Amino acid sequence: MSQKNNKQNKTNKKKLSNKQKRTFGIIGFTCLIVLLIFILIIFLSINTEKSDSKKLYEQFNEYYSSNTEKVVLYFDSEDDKQVENNIEISYLNQLSRDYNFKYLKLDLSKLSKEKKNEIDSKLGIKKYPSVAVLKNKKVVAINEGFIESHNLTNLLISVNILPKDGKYKYISNIIFIDYNKYKKIIDKKDTNIIVIGQAGCQYCYAVKPILNNISRAYDVDVNYLDVSDLSKNDLKELFDKLPSLGYNDKSLTTNDTFSMPTILLTKKGKIIKYIQGEKTLEEYIKLFKEYNVIE
Repeated sequence: MSQKNNKQNKTNKKKLSNKQKRTFGIIGFTCLIVLLIFILIIFLSINTEKSDSKKLYEQFNEYYSSNTEKVVLYFDSEDDKQVENNIEISYLNQLSRDYNFKYLKLDLSKLSKEKKNEIDSKLGIKKYPSVAVLKNKKVVAINEGFIESHNLTNLLISVNILPKDGKYKYISNIIFIDYNKYKKIIDKKDTNIIVIGQAGCQYCYAVKPILNNISRAYDVDVNYLDVSDLSKNDLKELFDKLPSLGYNDKSLTTNDTFSMPTILLTKKGKIIKYIQGEKTLEEYIKLFKEYNVIE
């Protein structure tokens, strides 16, 4: 009886051993397949990147060699500091639809290092994002760094891509002012709205259409001062004088921080109210009515 049991156990062990071998074989084969798929994906990804880089470079050369003015937005979508480049894309998308022209989104992250260096040497651009207008292998107009809608519009007007009366229609009621105009508005007897913003500021971008709608609905001027346009001296003078005008946020004097956008309600040389950051349509209307800017 014990001999039979021993034989049975040996048979079971052999069966178990064979079963284990089959299991290990299946696992090994599966791992091999997964590894091959992984290698294939990497290979295809590398080839796709090379193909995308080549295609984008060819598109650039087509624009660069054109005998008519061509617009290129030069940016890096993988640079965290350029999160706001979507603002430039939004501006160009709107203008290209309104005035029927095409532009190239030249995303540096999609280019090989070699192709990027070649383009850098041709254009000489050192700051991203940048908007460049190319013609006959030359840069005929350029803005390096973030750009506001009115400056972008003026840039494209200067090279005849937009007509002389061209506008960024989405916020056409906003009045963009320079620093001299800002100082004159502050001294007016009536209450005025002045928005202080900066190119590349996503919150400034968000409030402009809201304020544009208020301007249109209530027939009130909304003046916009883009600090990106100011010289260093004007910028220093602007912030140095704000406390004496009535802007009493301590952060401005202790650590030189200033919230963008900030709306100033001014009257007779004084700031009677300031509104920091992004607000809703309802909040703006309530505040403007409270200070009799609108009825």
